Amino acid sequence: MRGEEFAILLPGTGRDGALRLAETLRSTLKRHAIPHSESSKAIVTASIGVANMSDTFLSSAELVGAADEALYAAKKHGRDRVEAAADQARAA
Repeated sequence: MRGEEFAILLPGTGRDGALRLAETLRSTLKRHAIPHSESSKAIVTASIGVANMSDTFLSSAELVGAADEALYAAKKHGRDRVEAAADQARAA
């Protein structure tokens, strides 16, 4: 199974707003039930990692890295879900 990765930048959007948008994107995609023969769920799903500059990342590279770690946590915890970078930091 192969997935694509991309980033969405949301200037002026706080962590809560980013999480709401991520969940809206995830649930809307699931509701459309686009067939995907290589997926264990048989439809296209989205695993999303969210990071926010206010989470005290010092550089854009740290921000992207934190979002990527949150994305992989979403995949590890069952896919088709949203994880926030700060949540991962607290769990570590």
